Amino acid sequence: MDRKKSEGFTLIEVIVGMLVFAMLATTSSVAFVQTQKLAHANIMHNTARTVLQGYVEQIKGVQYFKLLESINDPTTIPLPTKSISSIATGDDIQLADTLFLNQENYKKVLIDLIDRGGGVFDEHTMDLYVTPVVTNINSTAGVQVLEFKLNYRYESLFKGINASHTGTVRFIKTSVSEF
Repeated sequence: MDRKKSEGFTLIEVIVGMLVFAMLATTSSVAFVQTQKLAHANIMHNTARTVLQGYVEQIKGVQYFKLLESINDPTTIPLPTKSISSIATGDDIQLADTLFLNQENYKKVLIDLIDRGGGVFDEHTMDLYVTPVVTNINSTAGVQVLEFKLNYRYESLFKGINASHTGTVRFIKTSVSEF
């Protein structure tokens, strides 16, 4: 007997193929979501660290006696720091962005401007909380030394999941000129 060979797939072969495809699709979508989540977390972390590094560089440039004024009266005399406006132009791009010692300072940080067209932009921002703390370190060489800690906290919201992140940036400022 000569049987004719069938040209198609059996129902079982189709079901097995669909299961393999479904497993591959699920795996790749999970990897895609994890990659997005990691990218979002990196953007938030790098933005926070960049803002804090800007504060560090500014505080390092402040004259020592000005820092002592803030240390002696931390509730009324803030650290004289500034920020740059992302939407201002000309000479008005620098804004007073002071930090008060020993208290949490709220900062709304711009991460991205999303163009909706027609000159309309949506701001993508993050809430950053910075708490500067200063410790006076007695030096044996007679040099006045201050240790600054910029403790920070920010909230990361990704697709309905909220996570709090914290950290500290530390540096030393001396009464001796660094230049």
